Amino acid sequence: MVFFVLSGYFVGGSVVGRGSRFQWGDYAEARLTRLWVVLIPALALTLGMDLITRHFAPEALYGAWQQTWNSGPGGTKELWSVGPVTALGNVFFLHTIAVPVFGSNSPLWSLAYEFWYYVLFPLLMCALGWAGGFSKFRRTGQFVVLAVLLLLLPPSLLTGGLIWLLGVAMFLCPRLQGKKAVMLGVAGLLGFVAALLAAKANILRGFTGELAVGLAFAFLAAVLRGIPFPFGPRVEQASKFLSEISYSLYVVHFPIMMCGAVIIYRGRQFQPDSLGCGIFVIWLIGVFLVGAGFWWVFEKRTQKIRRWISKLRKGREIGMAAVEASAEPGKI
Repeated sequence: MVFFVLSGYFVGGSVVGRGSRFQWGDYAEARLTRLWVVLIPALALTLGMDLITRHFAPEALYGAWQQTWNSGPGGTKELWSVGPVTALGNVFFLHTIAVPVFGSNSPLWSLAYEFWYYVLFPLLMCALGWAGGFSKFRRTGQFVVLAVLLLLLPPSLLTGGLIWLLGVAMFLCPRLQGKKAVMLGVAGLLGFVAALLAAKANILRGFTGELAVGLAFAFLAAVLRGIPFPFGPRVEQASKFLSEISYSLYVVHFPIMMCGAVIIYRGRQFQPDSLGCGIFVIWLIGVFLVGAGFWWVFEKRTQKIRRWISKLRKGREIGMAAVEASAEPGKI
């Protein structure tokens, strides 16, 4: 829910910020390169980890054992899939809609949701005439596409979009400064912690709990925008680096952790004593290092790849425009 709000703020806010300058080509190029540069190699990594897991303990992927100790695909063999159709479905963000998530990488469910929010929100903005300088005919066409998608996409995805829209609302909120912002920030932090505890304790169940967490975090984040970073430059640099690797860490952490749990612990849990906490910290550092390495190899190249694709796309558009101009009467 936190990432949905942040995604709505950054991605939805970029659509709002561009207004009439919004263009589908540039937007799709930015979003797809951002997602695919990391997702496609992450699916390959998931396959490798899952093949190792299946070799050492196949019951961990589709047996009764896995239901007791991990949150991956569960219960039946059919729900765990690394077939080519599932892989393609995940590449095109159809997991949880038409295919299951790829292999054991169950956290990828939220990536499919986010992708369709990336599509639905600008369609709505363009159809209403609030983004892009489109004609009435094209706006009508975009409204029709939006309506079809709203009918086809699952209700759970659409209701989750309300939390994503909280990020857009946060983008539109004015910045608060001074003592008032600090006081509201403290209140927002307490409210966010309370919402988390209520959701985790099932005091607030299902979407009610998710919405409470989303609202509380959106309020907290909106207030924090007006408060200067309270720590030194080293902490600021570290926090920026962690934010940069967060996407890579998100898409690779689960199959790695699951594979390690199968090989080393065989489904056993360790106690939360000093030794157990030390082991946990070692695993935490290890998975962060893997996420950082994955970022360095793949995600760090995103802008370079995007510029290369943009150059190819715009060069092709210029070439097509020249061909069309030469075909006009009197231009041959």
